Amino acid sequence: MTPPLERSRLFWRLQFSGWAIHILMGITFGSMYLNLRDALLIATVRTLLGISATSALRPLYRLIRRSLMSIWLSGSSVFLLSGALALADSLFVLGIVRHLDQATIEALLASTSVRWMIYWLWSLLYFGITFWLDTEGAKLRLAQAEAEVRTQELRFLQAQINPHFLFNALNTILAETDNPRTRSVIQALAEHLRFSIQRHEDEGPLGLELDALGHYLEVEKARFQERLVYTIEASADARQAKVPPATVQPLVENAIKYGRRTSPSLLTLEVSAWVTNATLHLTVYNSGRWIPPEENASTRTGLENLRRRLSLIYGDEAILRLTHDEHGVVAKLCLPASRNKTSPHNAPPLTSFAGR
Repeated sequence: MTPPLERSRLFWRLQFSGWAIHILMGITFGSMYLNLRDALLIATVRTLLGISATSALRPLYRLIRRSLMSIWLSGSSVFLLSGALALADSLFVLGIVRHLDQATIEALLASTSVRWMIYWLWSLLYFGITFWLDTEGAKLRLAQAEAEVRTQELRFLQAQINPHFLFNALNTILAETDNPRTRSVIQALAEHLRFSIQRHEDEGPLGLELDALGHYLEVEKARFQERLVYTIEASADARQAKVPPATVQPLVENAIKYGRRTSPSLLTLEVSAWVTNATLHLTVYNSGRWIPPEENASTRTGLENLRRRLSLIYGDEAILRLTHDEHGVVAKLCLPASRNKTSPHNAPPLTSFAGR
């Protein structure tokens, strides 16, 4: 909504600009049948009358806009009021220029219809501009409300953390005895949890999430032992690309969940990220078998939440597809990278994690 002070400034700018044009046109046309002195006098008087009358109309028209009058009744009232002002305008001017000849006075009196049209057009412009400002203000308020709803949805979706990983990791730690591997798992878990509970911005470098993902998979590797093999590879510009929080982890969690269910023994997991043609490409491959939706009782909350979040942020620019063949299942995510600031020359050419 346009602030009242801005509306007032806009009104007076348009008011004085419009009536400045009016006095110039009055002098121009009046000098065609009057001497310059009389033309200037009449144009000045009528302009001052116009400014005073229309300024007084402003609060009255505010009341009309806020009233419950029908549009036909409001329009008729404004039309008749414009005529009354035009008549009063002409009579006032005639009282000042009585020294003019009869033919000129009759011409001035006949111009009342023109004055009527001027006041009516001013009224139409006033209502039209205020209606446009109200409409734009309503659109702005709606956009702000939608933005707030989207922000709240994003926060809600980001807060839906799957607790199973934490419980499984704790069970793994409890099952370990006093050996170096225990310390390694605890350290990996601590690093991952530290990343998870940090206050993240709306977007952050993909490399930070991939590092945390490496700690996550290290804990899962301790859980599944030789039944899980994983690699994480990302180019330097992909690591620098900005992504929303928890972009990759839902894909990896989904791959482990369904890959373990459908893999006979060894589960191979491969995470890759690169940037081409201003697009960030990210793939998560697992060697499991595709489970058709009709055979899967899971709600796939993680993937649906991810789709929803990315749709809210990027709209149609975000693409998330699941493909499969006899070798496994691939989740491929494409996001616009043009908005991201990349610094490939300041980063290593390729960063990899592997667990075998």
